[in-house]
Amino acid sequence: MLSRLTLLFSLLLLISHAFPQTGPRSVCGLPPPVFQSAQPNIFSEQQEQWLGDAMADYIDREYRPIKNPEENAYLDTIGARLLAVLPPTKIRFHFTLVESPDVNGFSLAGGHVYLTRKLVASARSEDEVAGVIAHEMGHILSHQFAIETTADLRTLLGVTSVSDRADIYAKFQRLTDARLHGKHATNGDSDDKQDEADRVAVYAAAASGYRPQAYAEFWDRSFFVEGKTGSRLGDFFHTTTPSQKRLRRIRGIIAELPTGCAVVADNTSAAFNHWHTLVVEDQTAATPTAQAVAEVSANAAPIELTPPLHLNIERLRFSRDGLYVLAQDESSIFVLSRNPFKEIFRFDADHALPADFTPDSKQIAFYTPNLHVELWSIAQQKLVSAHEVVSQQQCLQSLLSPDARTLICVAYPAADFELRILLIDVETGHVVYENKHWFHPNFNFEFSVYLRRLENDTSGVLTSAFSADGNTLLFGPGADRVAFDLRTRTPIKIAGALTSYEFPVTYCFQGNDKVLAVHDSQPAQSGVFSFPAGKRLQSLKLGLPSVSATTSADYITTFGSKGAAVAVVNVNAPTYVLTSKNPAIDVFGDSFVVEALDGSLALGKVNDQTAAKVPRVNLPLSQLAPASSAAISPDGRYIAYSDRTRGAVWDVATGKQIFLVRGFRSSSWTSGGKLLAEFTQIDKDQPAVIGELVPEPRLARNMSYKLPDKAHLENNYLFEWKQPNKKGWTLTAYSSTDLAVKWTRQFPDGRPGYTTNDGDTDLIFSDLIQSPAAKERLRSNPTIKKQADAVKQKAAGRLIEIVNAEDGTTRAQVVVEVPLTYEGVGGFNRVGDLLYLSTGDNRTIVYSLKTGVQLRQLFGTIVTADSSSQIICSANRRDETVVSDKSGRELLHLTLGSPLRFAALQNHGTQLLVLTADQRIRRFTIPTKVSQDDTHGIASNVQ
Repeated sequence: MLSRLTLLFSLLLLISHAFPQTGPRSVCGLPPPVFQSAQPNIFSEQQEQWLGDAMADYIDREYRPIKNPEENAYLDTIGARLLAVLPPTKIRFHFTLVESPDVNGFSLAGGHVYLTRKLVASARSEDEVAGVIAHEMGHILSHQFAIETTADLRTLLGVTSVSDRADIYAKFQRLTDARLHGKHATNGDSDDKQDEADRVAVYAAAASGYRPQAYAEFWDRSFFVEGKTGSRLGDFFHTTTPSQKRLRRIRGIIAELPTGCAVVADNTSAAFNHWHTLVVEDQTAATPTAQAVAEVSANAAPIELTPPLHLNIERLRFSRDGLYVLAQDESSIFVLSRNPFKEIFRFDADHALPADFTPDSKQIAFYTPNLHVELWSIAQQKLVSAHEVVSQQQCLQSLLSPDARTLICVAYPAADFELRILLIDVETGHVVYENKHWFHPNFNFEFSVYLRRLENDTSGVLTSAFSADGNTLLFGPGADRVAFDLRTRTPIKIAGALTSYEFPVTYCFQGNDKVLAVHDSQPAQSGVFSFPAGKRLQSLKLGLPSVSATTSADYITTFGSKGAAVAVVNVNAPTYVLTSKNPAIDVFGDSFVVEALDGSLALGKVNDQTAAKVPRVNLPLSQLAPASSAAISPDGRYIAYSDRTRGAVWDVATGKQIFLVRGFRSSSWTSGGKLLAEFTQIDKDQPAVIGELVPEPRLARNMSYKLPDKAHLENNYLFEWKQPNKKGWTLTAYSSTDLAVKWTRQFPDGRPGYTTNDGDTDLIFSDLIQSPAAKERLRSNPTIKKQADAVKQKAAGRLIEIVNAEDGTTRAQVVVEVPLTYEGVGGFNRVGDLLYLSTGDNRTIVYSLKTGVQLRQLFGTIVTADSSSQIICSANRRDETVVSDKSGRELLHLTLGSPLRFAALQNHGTQLLVLTADQRIRRFTIPTKVSQDDTHGIASNVQ
């Protein structure tokens, strides 16, 4: 893999000589002196490359790469053109486009440069992109990361030298912990360092034939500086912002360029325009280049799950003319015709917010939390426009108008005490309406925002409703409620009950000129009101927890009623006419569309729901959702997998589905080849049960016993925690066959952290070494007492106990010191005489189970392990997995081409089975020996 990248980079360098560099280079003079820094630096360029690789392994998992490799290739050509005018270097540059809500570029040591897709989408010319790339190259080529790391290694660890790749990885990992604790780490974002990078950006852009002023213009526009640079007097009185000072300095650097150095016109080309369109549209490459496996081949062709497990449909909607239906899951939008009822086409919509038909029913619009907007033509079955909206204010809540022309943004700036409402033109990004003093939030609102932020979702913090034709928006609470005509983007004056604080919080449009509002606890306040006058037209006496409009004005939906996920109410009666266990449903006229329990879509009549008369459609393959539970049978013949709504069992050899069931919380296989699955309670008719599924012969049954309220299935046993008093806890283990008690254990001083071990049936307990229970154990055991005494940060000390689930006896005890990024006992796994801890910052710490000493670290998390061979499988980037032996030596490194969903080591660690998001199973043989050349990627795991 590295050799191919090196070859590609060399080719790009050769291509770069085709650009007319000689003239600008000589006119622009020598490169800036920042490349000859006198600050201490213990890294050679090769060592700096390894340092950058370690940094990339550490952070890459946090960023989702773009879908189309062609988009990265164009960055390579810009980088090569810039590099040709800079001092020679052995550093190999890698340019990567990533998904992010921010307009941003950043870099790491060793040539790793990242640009966000929103940054490129915001650029108006290749010159602007080149300026940002050159700035990031300036950070790297002036060796800022190596100099900072040199200082921190010396200050925090007392390290003054580095050697090979393994040594650098190990010291960087130690430094990561030291920086978390240390108060004297180097500031990596100082004004001086930014100035150095800006000087490189301006020089490299000008010398390579780009217009350097474009870099200043992009900075000005991206940070909303509006051309302001402040003054020395403003600096003295602290009225000049940091962004204004930075713009002033950049312009000053440009002014210092020799006469004739810089071109005066932007570099515009059809190639750039084509690339820019690709980046904005963010579509999968027409000819996918993702390799099934980068470095090795699977033992046989992939096995496809048949039928696949469908993602839960999150939204169903009829078009306003009733001709079409859209079905949306978390990764796709499917478009269906209503008559005949069939699927027409699908398109990607990763993590999109609810989509809608445009008012004329000819297109579908959606947007994402990152404010990426797409518009798709139904007749042409293709993307017709895509835009990246950049808002100066972070949106607490946002909405997209059904015609996709306007983005509504509610902002809550940290320095303000009032919410702002903005209407932003999607095509230009210009604010067409703004009310900076919309309303002052009360305590209840603040608390609601706080709770929703904990869940990473503030999308519904304020109630909103679009009219049936999609041309009107009603938004907000009480007297601060506002309405807009979305065609003219102007406010509509509302009156009467619509401006009252007593008006129900939950409302929706009924048609275009009526608003239906319901009150959960005071049904008498529910009713239908005229719009915009706010006069009560009808009393409904409906007490519903929520209400949403359907495409038909005669029906509404509500969630959490009648023991169903969603229910449909006839407004004219008013009566419940339809319920569903799945959350998506819509009505048009007398037709309804709903997702069936097997994942198919059903089109029925509200007044005649006879199953035989309801046509169904099975949707095409969508990505496999992350598992709530997954397990493979001991003989490797069957795999069980469940997301939050449905689960299934397949034959691994053929991919044929054997069982399709509702989603299960946990599962495990018995030695006899039976799958035990815990199904959580849905309603009184579907209580929590343990199900037993036997693939051969095909049998399924529920266990006859009543599952204890707090008991859960874990690795073939049922475990139940109870609290008999304020302080003490009791753990009881039951047989999953007949609910017989296997053992009981008392914890009089409080409940410890608790998890199950991957790869066997052991349990793992974790207690603070300063807790009463741990102190008692330490007093009676000199070995672990000595380990506890050696812990430097006592608050980070944990007493770990490995317990045999069969009889509750202790197998091993050890004291370890966890990092500050420790997220709980669920990160622990015991494999033989090693203890692995996956942390919250994408690292796994490896401890000796005998001594508690930290042996090494690796990047990523453990996904499976084999206890007999002590081989582990870890995952770091989205579609990569690495197999290592107990010493940390890498045995197999796979690039799967699709995100990993499940992995299992088989046959004593000699084979690896993986299930990926494309719903394919692959098997790989794990080599027992690797050549020296194949071990470069693993050196990070060995000290």
